[in-house]
Amino acid sequence: MKAFKRTFLIVLALILIWGLTSIYFVYKATKDQKENIEFSDNINILVIGIDSVDPNLNENTRSDVMILLNINRSKNQISIISIPRDTKTAIKGRKYEEKINHAYAYGGPELSLQTVNNLFGTDIKHFVVLGYDFVKELIDLMGGVKVDVPMDMVYSDPTANPPLEINIKKGSQILDGEKGIGFLRYRKGYSSGDQGRIEAQQMFLSQFAKTFKSPLTIAKIPFIIKLYGNKTKSNLSMENIFDISISGAKCLNKSINMQTIPGSPKYINNISYYIHDENATRQLFYDVNN
Repeated sequence: MKAFKRTFLIVLALILIWGLTSIYFVYKATKDQKENIEFSDNINILVIGIDSVDPNLNENTRSDVMILLNINRSKNQISIISIPRDTKTAIKGRKYEEKINHAYAYGGPELSLQTVNNLFGTDIKHFVVLGYDFVKELIDLMGGVKVDVPMDMVYSDPTANPPLEINIKKGSQILDGEKGIGFLRYRKGYSSGDQGRIEAQQMFLSQFAKTFKSPLTIAKIPFIIKLYGNKTKSNLSMENIFDISISGAKCLNKSINMQTIPGSPKYINNISYYIHDENATRQLFYDVNN
């Protein structure tokens, strides 16, 4: 009985410590709290992964990954819709249509969000920008991601920011943060071009989501909050982020619905673009939100 009481008190003390730590980090992360938004049953967010370590930089920075995240609370379903970086579109202030990933360099996440809404006829209001450091540190914090790497991935670009060195062997393995970033950024060798890269990224995200089902995730919450507060940029308040996280956690028992904007690649004036299918895209958004 004494041993049980001692164990119980130790566990209780640990819970109290983690609870107080969480409150402390939440307080620090929300000092500049933005206005809270009342979400409907559908939460739609543009998630932008940029080719930089700093999410606050716009100049000379492009979106490397662009995803529409939908959490349908009535269906307990998470949908991830990838937007190919080469998607051809009009961008406010530019004379000719360009690739959608250029919008970030011209006007940051606000212009990227406006460009997405204008192209697809959506009314998404919220964005989250993730730099390389956030993704790398989050992967390491969660203990890595188990991935079946489809091919040897070897690539070097010393001019990238940060310099890019990829050397990952083919086969099933646990990728740490550094190799996880390399896997996500690797663009060569896919027979279907950028579509193959998108499919690999979606597979990685699906595997990464599984790591959050571990009971040990609870102990990591304060560190995740701190990392999010320091390494991302968003127009969402921290309270909204908690709301989204709770809603997302309820959906993790179901498989994530992975989609790509319907369309096809096309060369125009010797430049590779992705031309989206307007009707099929409209139907995709309807299906996800209803």
